[in-house]
Amino acid sequence: MERGRLSVALDYVAHGLKDVSREHGGDALAALAAPNATVEEMFLLGKVMDGLESKNVDFRPRQLDFSSDSKRLGAPWLGLHLSEIKDLDAALIIGSFLRKDHPLIAQRLRQAAKKFSKVTMLSVTGDDELIDFHARLTVQPSRLVFALGAIVKAASNLKGVLAPAGLGVNRGFVIRARKLHRALWTGISVPFS
Repeated sequence: MERGRLSVALDYVAHGLKDVSREHGGDALAALAAPNATVEEMFLLGKVMDGLESKNVDFRPRQLDFSSDSKRLGAPWLGLHLSEIKDLDAALIIGSFLRKDHPLIAQRLRQAAKKFSKVTMLSVTGDDELIDFHARLTVQPSRLVFALGAIVKAASNLKGVLAPAGLGVNRGFVIRARKLHRALWTGISVPFS
């Protein structure tokens, strides 16, 4: 695009956004940052939205439930420092595209798995995370919650406690939970169909 046309297009968009903000208030505008945007790009987007008197900025396009946002104090965090990941005995990753979503955590888990940590993954893709997993389970997205229920049931069996009521795990899932239980603790991959 020619420089003259680009400046005209940007000017047109800027005036349009200002008009919406002036006529309907800043809450009529919202911005969704790409989750892979840099901190600097997100900061600049925040400044633009501040200038338009809008506080509606987010970066979580895959998140569907925001009901806990008002209840949370501070920023969500892992519960430990990244440097502590290498000292974990075991880690269970659920539904993450580690190398794309959390490259630093993926690198730390990769190093931990090389030492002694048992890293297990429940995912909806067969992406190569470049981690030597202790066990890995890949399911269809629609079955992720059932697979997680089977993991809870397997962990309950292992600990000798009752599984939470209402898991909705049918007889077929009980059999799969037993297979999953063995897979989680022996490192054998099992199909979950």
